Amino acid sequence: GIIGCTQPRKVAAVGVAKRVADEVGCELGTTVGYAIRLEDRSCADTKIKFMTEGLLLREVIHDPLVNKYSVIVLDEAHERSVNTDILLGILKGVVRKRSDLKIIVTSATMNTEKFSNFFYGANAFKISGKVYPVDVVYEPPASLIKPDYIEDVVTKICEIHLGTPLIILPPTTDESAAATEALGHKRARAEEPTEAEVAEGTGADILVFLPGKEE
Repeated sequence: GIIGCTQPRKVAAVGVAKRVADEVGCELGTTVGYAIRLEDRSCADTKIKFMTEGLLLREVIHDPLVNKYSVIVLDEAHERSVNTDILLGILKGVVRKRSDLKIIVTSATMNTEKFSNFFYGANAFKISGKVYPVDVVYEPPASLIKPDYIEDVVTKICEIHLGTPLIILPPTTDESAAATEALGHKRARAEEPTEAEVAEGTGADILVFLPGKEE
């Protein structure tokens, strides 16, 4: 059967599928594939399939026992979205009818005892990972109220480290576009950092959370 792995968001499903396909050494959509809303890059030869939780729920409608899967991995289970909880309930019933089906629930922060008890006392494993230091920088709320706060956000990013890769996770598309455009202008006006300056930097990513329009 197929190994199915759910992700709470389609961006994660696509990104992880690409990474696994690269590590396996196959073309995406062959041995390793993914399925999200309005896009299915899998085939009859796919052995590892990544998908959103919503996609697996749609498959359950037509195949209540998920017979084509031998293993189902529910990743990021601690997020506990509606789709997550529904899938957990459905799969709990399925494993009572299919002793061959393996369910793996993964998370970095979930209550392992609670999930273990939910699945009839299933084994719980703790896998150690690398922990990296994280610096948290807060801006005063007052500075984010003015209409042009996006410019201040980008300025702060450049102050932290101009040459560091940037990831922006805003709640709205408009904010994302504005921040990306502003960052481009900043980089165009600034000099590229030297190798020595880059070496002195953190060498890490900058993760930026922008407030919503109502805030």
